[in-house]
Amino acid sequence: KAWQADMVPLVPVAVNASPRQFEQGRLAQQLVKITDEYSVEPSLIQIEITETALMKHIEGHGNTLQALRDIGVRVSIDDFGTGYSSLSYLKHLPIDCLKIDRSFVHDMVSDTRDAAIVSAVVGIARSLGIRVVAEGVESTQQVEQLRALGCDAAQGYLFHRPMSGERVRALLEQLARQPAHSETLRLRVLRWVGA
Repeated sequence: KAWQADMVPLVPVAVNASPRQFEQGRLAQQLVKITDEYSVEPSLIQIEITETALMKHIEGHGNTLQALRDIGVRVSIDDFGTGYSSLSYLKHLPIDCLKIDRSFVHDMVSDTRDAAIVSAVVGIARSLGIRVVAEGVESTQQVEQLRALGCDAAQGYLFHRPMSGERVRALLEQLARQPAHSETLRLRVLRWVGA
């Protein structure tokens, strides 16, 4: 809210939600209250839940995911590929983004099996209209391969290490001053602490 008041160029902020928050069934109502109280656009919030946590209680979580989407919050499945990976839920659950686990991205340049898994996930997600983010990107070779596969975004130490809110604010302001700021912001998915 402070950044919004100071006209800082905003990007969606990803917030990890615990399985317990989903199980309580009040996450959407809590977010409505908070976004109303602070006059923050819900589309600037992306809730992340791990695939493993989602699959443990998929029936109840599906209702919570839909409630979040109904208020405009984006929904992301984190660490995709490390859980049960039942692809059937992708067509039924209201999901905006899949985040491919770093364990597949790490060796994708040298291991054709990891590259095949990443390629398959990107292909399936894109055909379903779901954005794909690769986690744990640490080399330009990984970026080149991910771009060639059509991956939407990447995050990892290649771009930035975790940083304070003050440093994120300065980075967003710096990127906004660059001529191609919208493309630069789109290609970077920033993770930080303290923002």
